[in-house]
Amino acid sequence: MARFFLRPSFIWGAILVGKAFVSASPTYSDKFSIELPIPPVLQPLTSYTPTRGNPIDFYEVSITPFKKQLWPGLEATKLVGYNGIYPGPTIKATRGREIVLRVVNQGDANAAVHLHGSATVAPFDGWASDLIAINEYKDYYYPNFQEGRTLWYHDHAHKETESNVGKGQAGLYIIEDPTAEASLNLPCGNYDVPLVLASKKYDTSGQLVSGSDTIEVNGQLWPYFEVEPRKYRFRVLNGAATRTFTLRIHTGNTTTDPRGFQVIASDSGFLTSPVSTTDLRISAGERYEIVMDFADYAGQTLTLRNAEGTALTSETLGQIMQFRVGRTISDDTNNGDVPSTLRTINFLPMPTTTPKNFTFEFANGVFTINGVTFSDVNNRVLNNVPRGTIEIWNLINTGAGVHPVHNHLVEFQIISRTIGGVQQTIPAYEAAALKDIAILNGQESVQVLAKYAPWDGLYMFHCHNLVHEDGEMMAAFNVTALENFGYSETTRFLNPEDSRWAAQRWTGKTDLKKVLSKTLPEFKALHAYDDIEGLMEALDEYHSTR
Repeated sequence: MARFFLRPSFIWGAILVGKAFVSASPTYSDKFSIELPIPPVLQPLTSYTPTRGNPIDFYEVSITPFKKQLWPGLEATKLVGYNGIYPGPTIKATRGREIVLRVVNQGDANAAVHLHGSATVAPFDGWASDLIAINEYKDYYYPNFQEGRTLWYHDHAHKETESNVGKGQAGLYIIEDPTAEASLNLPCGNYDVPLVLASKKYDTSGQLVSGSDTIEVNGQLWPYFEVEPRKYRFRVLNGAATRTFTLRIHTGNTTTDPRGFQVIASDSGFLTSPVSTTDLRISAGERYEIVMDFADYAGQTLTLRNAEGTALTSETLGQIMQFRVGRTISDDTNNGDVPSTLRTINFLPMPTTTPKNFTFEFANGVFTINGVTFSDVNNRVLNNVPRGTIEIWNLINTGAGVHPVHNHLVEFQIISRTIGGVQQTIPAYEAAALKDIAILNGQESVQVLAKYAPWDGLYMFHCHNLVHEDGEMMAAFNVTALENFGYSETTRFLNPEDSRWAAQRWTGKTDLKKVLSKTLPEFKALHAYDDIEGLMEALDEYHSTR
């Protein structure tokens, strides 16, 4: 099958595509004339309630080619997305209800799916070599025990990630915590809106090429969104392959005096308290949730702009989308002040062990971590960390470019930023958060603090700039089993390529009766996620006596 997205040559600062260099995307004539699309919410196909333990909901998505008319007067753009749309359907999981997600590959390339931000046992984490070939499917088993947060599911296939994500294999996955939400009275329903940002490049026929000189929101180039003069909650995901954004909101066509908003959540859920700001920096893969109050702007137009890597006045990369503020409010529910306290985060104690150093480098045409690439199978495990151990990692950037560093399995606290030995200010919305991505600026060292739990097994960490990731800036850490742990576990999940849960041939239709009578009970019998609180208590007790 013909490839729609051409593999890049990994050249810092310039990317050659195919036989010719595409200098710029076509001029877009419909800016701010097409309304922001909202991805549909995926519904479970069946559910299983066991005699003990949490229930399991079963979902299914198919990786499917489709076309979308993005450019007026040009060919429809060829894409490949989950259920034939981009972004893929939003999955809303309820905290305490597990999910089995069946992913069927009817696309044009190998696939792997990572639920980004989930503490998932290794065989279902989306290991880059744990592939779903064309006409195969894999069942992914997710716990959903974490506090409410905005995650996303996206492709993670080795050396195919930029291509697959660029063509459309990405979607939101929201863990909802009804109890916590009810106490906060934040904007909800139609006033809780996803904004999936992306930046891509197109040739003169409207087809994707590698690069970044346009901006899309929810799959639409430069859309508008009609809002009421009240508060809205926006779940912002930077789904771009490479681009970092600095977000600002301005009235009309102005580029001065940006409007204020409140940051309420990050990668790993709510901040400790809301942070008021006029700009928000968000790198590839990061999520932030903000509350914007349009009450003072009835009848006006506001523009969401980008101040990173371009001028705010740029007609392409400086503009993201437009908000058109109406004059009436149809529903004033959950339109009060954002609470001064959002949640209590029990930040980890500082360990006495020496920080581990990981250097992200581009040299001799290769992206590496500590000089190692992901294809270097014998050397790519850069850290063996005993299960439940707290460690500080020192992330080091020797170059000028930005590396958004993502650790699988864990959430971490950013505890310091240093350039040339000089301490840098940690943005307030980082300091009040737990994260799973840390922006690593040029020549910067960033220290992150995390507990490597709850599971043991092999996990990845990497740069989330997808060109760098596909260029091999990805390695692994091994959460090792504890001697004499004394905690009974029915099944071990150490190998991310465990053949017991490898992809299987797709026969053309899912038998829901079999799913309900066999597939889901078999997953439940693994007891993978049955007693997470007890497990964490056992880990803490183990380490307290060592």
